[in-house]
Amino acid sequence: MTLTDRFLFLIIHSVDKVGKWHRLPVLLGLVYLAIRRHLHEQYNLFNVGSIPAGVRFSPVDYPFRTTDGEYNDPFNEGTGNRGIFFGRNILPVDKKDKVKKPDPMVVATKLLARKELTDTGK
Repeated sequence: MTLTDRFLFLIIHSVDKVGKWHRLPVLLGLVYLAIRRHLHEQYNLFNVGSIPAGVRFSPVDYPFRTTDGEYNDPFNEGTGNRGIFFGRNILPVDKKDKVKKPDPMVVATKLLARKELTDTGK
């Protein structure tokens, strides 16, 4: 983590400790959110897609977003594109065999089963 990012992290952490970032003036709130987004993108999210991050394009060539979502972000042409994964804060894990254990029907039956009938008085 760079020295600048450490300083930004301390600012964000101190604002979070107070818990009133949503009451900041609009401009300061936007700066807070931009710093938070920068820190999350740099240190918290894993790139799970196949497009390398940081590839720049010229905004003059593409002044608006295309129909399939390309050229949305000047630093990465694939951000927001159709079929591109979002960044994740945990690495994806293959859970094909673990999804059905325990069986959802058994869980729902046990959770929703009534032990006794209670009269509502109607």
